[in-house]
Amino acid sequence: MLNNKIKNYLKDNEEIKLLPEYQEKFKNILINYGIDEQSAFCELMSNYSGEFSGSEGTIMNVANDLSYGNDSYEFSLHEKGLPKKYLQLLTSEYDDYLLYNIENDSVILILGANDIKLQHGEFDKEWDSFNDFLEDFFEIE
Repeated sequence: MLNNKIKNYLKDNEEIKLLPEYQEKFKNILINYGIDEQSAFCELMSNYSGEFSGSEGTIMNVANDLSYGNDSYEFSLHEKGLPKKYLQLLTSEYDDYLLYNIENDSVILILGANDIKLQHGEFDKEWDSFNDFLEDFFEIE
């Protein structure tokens, strides 16, 4: 679940709240992809729409992109050779990897989308949880 600091931050951004029918749809898409229903990631991506700007650039609503099926977002991930446990958070105009790990809720940044660094577990930046990432990303004190 999103922590209180992030919930308070998002409360000031009610205009990006999804309509209830889309909240349920996006939540089901994420659960079917293997994302924990109780995770902060699932809560953010199933309740808020659009793109989010912050310290690492602009992240997209992954659930929206997954809703289009294998011929778009998910297919492009596998074509790049990313393991299924990772979801790319950055919009396509960035050449970096900002990856959410669905297995352990961590987030990693690899500048220049360096596949060798990814294979060797060498990250330019790492957050232990999605909540930690969001606090840093939104620059919440």
